[in-house]
Amino acid sequence: MAIVAYYALNPTWETLVALETWPESPDRVFCDRLPAPDRPQLQQLLTELQPGDRLWLRQLHDLGDRLDALLPVLKHCQQQSVQVQIVGLDEPLPLDSAAGLDLLPLWAEVQRSQQRDRLKAGHARNRLQALPPPGPAPFGYRRGKDRYAIDRAAAALVRDGVAHFLIYGSLRGAARYVSQKHQRAIAVMTVRRWLSHPAYRGDLVYGSGAIVADTHPALVSREEAAQIDRILRRNRRLPPKTASAPRCLAGLVQCQTCQAHLIVGSTKPHRSDREYLYLRSPAACQQSPRCSAIAYDMCLQTVIQTICQELPIAVSALGQPEQNPAKSAIASRQAELQQILSVELPDLEARGILDAETAAIRRLQLQTELVQLRDRQAQLSPVNLPELVQAVAIPQFWQDLSEVERRFFFREFIREIQLQRRSRREWSLQLQLVFSPPQQL
Repeated sequence: MAIVAYYALNPTWETLVALETWPESPDRVFCDRLPAPDRPQLQQLLTELQPGDRLWLRQLHDLGDRLDALLPVLKHCQQQSVQVQIVGLDEPLPLDSAAGLDLLPLWAEVQRSQQRDRLKAGHARNRLQALPPPGPAPFGYRRGKDRYAIDRAAAALVRDGVAHFLIYGSLRGAARYVSQKHQRAIAVMTVRRWLSHPAYRGDLVYGSGAIVADTHPALVSREEAAQIDRILRRNRRLPPKTASAPRCLAGLVQCQTCQAHLIVGSTKPHRSDREYLYLRSPAACQQSPRCSAIAYDMCLQTVIQTICQELPIAVSALGQPEQNPAKSAIASRQAELQQILSVELPDLEARGILDAETAAIRRLQLQTELVQLRDRQAQLSPVNLPELVQAVAIPQFWQDLSEVERRFFFREFIREIQLQRRSRREWSLQLQLVFSPPQQL
């Protein structure tokens, strides 16, 4: 007894079926690429079937789009005593009644499956033509004839939320700002979607994961998108609710003794208007007595002195941006893909090696990979990093910044600050910069 599998594949929106899809390992797999009116692989399968073989199908209408095409195949399997098994069903098809009315309910399910496939094929054709996916347009846009157009009234909310986030780096703060300014309830997840969804960057994204770049006007520029991705990735390292904290050291300092992130506290001495800031261990500190607090201003000055000394050394160890192997690899791959898109693919299509539909599918795949490479390249260190470090490695630069501005730059350069205690009053700080690998202390 041989085990064979057959399926009909529409290359516009389907990919080859993996062998793991079949419940039993088939001895041979037959596949027809649609549209194929004669289905040559199916005809070959029918000639090679032997009595007692088992035929696996993904779905019944892989054997034919019409009932008059499906029933002869089932009748042939019945005459050859071939078991027809559909993936997901426990029992083989009742072929004894293949020509009767018992298959009518099953054929109704086949028609529903065909309707779903027709919808998927229509969406795939729109995807190859870079048309917007079905459904309402994203907030801030409206549907045009063949692409999204900017809705000016709604786009103002998106631009305000993006601008606020780029300055302060806080999702909650951006949502609160937009809600207060425009008198509309805006959720934090809505702002996150504005910041990260490809549609707001001028790209179309489809359910299959394919991305087509520069299809409509963008509300978030490429430079802003790269900065947003860095800020979101940076904030993921921080404890909850510290991204919008008013103090620049909030969430950065970790006590090496109790492994807890220190909390910024404040108090006012009796009959004094001056506020005293300090860093203390949280209530979860396991030490007894609890780790002592340290003065915030003293810790801040130590951090400024340390970063001015260590940042130039760490950046110089990276080498010149032109020598960065990651950037070189991305640039090389981008040039290769551009060569395929602009030269090789049109040549293959003109020579008749690739038909128009296959070329369009391959073009979409290459464009998706180019978008992914561009996003990876934008998230790498900027080209002017050495010049930037020369400017920020001056103590007076940090002294002149506000707490919000210091918070932004600290989190751009510092991954974590380790507080090492020698006694209750003596301590030192060790900075882990984003350019350096994490250290095990």
